[in-house]
Amino acid sequence: MAMLRVCSFCHKRYDVDGEEHLCDEKLKFQRAQEKKHREKSKLAGKAINSTRWHAFRKKIIIRDGGYCQRCYAQNKIYTTESLEVHHIKPRIFFPELTFDESNCITLCKSCNIELGLDGIDFERPEMKPLNEPSL
Repeated sequence: MAMLRVCSFCHKRYDVDGEEHLCDEKLKFQRAQEKKHREKSKLAGKAINSTRWHAFRKKIIIRDGGYCQRCYAQNKIYTTESLEVHHIKPRIFFPELTFDESNCITLCKSCNIELGLDGIDFERPEMKPLNEPSL
């Protein structure tokens, strides 16, 4: 006995065990979603290729003492190589926060890749510049 489902787009029945059901309505919806994603990605990419972004990035890295905040918070290690600016709330979903200093933090490349779009998984350390002697 075949298992039938009702398509939430065209409201027709289709066999679950058969081929994937692709009606015109579902295809239109998928194309619209893809178009929205491409437009968001294009805008997000434009912002980080600008002169404004390069100046902002430098400002954030200096503000954070020139080291990865996650490596320091989790392991008390000063990682100063391959630094990137991580958006706590992803810029693809929150483009208005691209240049918001409170939404950005300095991470090394590997920490940035590990976190992806998931915000941060550590408490932000107290800002302490790397060249300041410890007491």
